[in-house]
Formats: sequence, C-alpha cells, structure tokens
Amino acid sequence: MLFCEIPVVESEDYFNLLKRTISQLSEFDNCAEIKLNFEMQLLKLLGISPSLYHAQYVKIFYGKGEI
Repeated sequence: MLFCEIPVVESEDYFNLLKRTISQLSEFDNCAEIKLNFEMQLLKLLGISPSLYHAQYVKIFYGKGEI
C-alpha cells in the first residue's frame, strides 16, 4: 500500500486549494475550467510541471489544431 503524507507546513495550501475549488464549483457554471485549474494548481503544489507542448501533437493528430 502506498503511503503519502503531506507535511503540516504545506497541508494548509492543499486544504485552501481544495476549499476554494469546491466553493467555485458550487458558484459557477464553468466546471471544466475550474477542474482544469485545480489540477494544474495541484500539480504545481506537488512540484510537477506538465509539458503542454506535447498536447499540441494530440490536437494536430486529431485535426483540431496547429503548432
């Protein structure tokens, strides 16, 4: 079983992000944008930087974008 513990110093940031996101989801209709923002902010807190450059290849492959 994988065990992960968030240090007390950082736990407030995670809690505030979750609280803010839940509040926004209940107030606004743009759920997809709010969820994406939550995911990006969570990755940032975790120290993970997604490569959005590769996402452009998916768009081109399916004919929905250009580089």
